[in-house]
Amino acid sequence: MFRSWFLWLTLLLLAASVGWFWLLAQDLRFSRIESELPAAAADKAS
Repeated sequence: MFRSWFLWLTLLLLAASVGWFWLLAQDLRFSRIESELPAAAADKAS
């Protein structure tokens, strides 16, 4: 019983950390693309 709860908690924390790092990487990548290609980003948005 306790072992299964510990397993679920570990998986939840692992998934949360992976998701947070993925979102952080996406945010950094998008901000870098926007700073390098502002005109292209504006053209795609319109």
